[in-house]
Amino acid sequence: MDDVKLFHAIKVKIEKDFKEKLPYHNLVRTFCVNDHELRHGFVHFFGQSIREYQEQLRVQYACELMRQNPGMSVLKIAYDAGFNERSTFYRAFGRLLCMAPGEWRKQNKKHRKTDNNENDFL
Repeated sequence: MDDVKLFHAIKVKIEKDFKEKLPYHNLVRTFCVNDHELRHGFVHFFGQSIREYQEQLRVQYACELMRQNPGMSVLKIAYDAGFNERSTFYRAFGRLLCMAPGEWRKQNKKHRKTDNNENDFL
């Protein structure tokens, strides 16, 4: 398998299991690459680390949940999106969207009915 196909397969695996804990050693074993090749290759092909990409997918999913379930608690959303700690969720959310989840929810409440692009969480 060439590198492009390999790293796209890795990316697909991460997208499929983004809510789960994905230890690097499991990816190394599954895709028969060494740790260094996995970490550096992913950054080379996608411009961000596996952790950053997984975090982005989780925050994106959390935004989807907030849009679809306006009454769901932020803590439940955090756990459903794959975060183990409330503080980790808030840090990731703030880093990616420059605001707290509650603030995002308020700002996007009025756009919920008109915004049909599920992937546009920014």
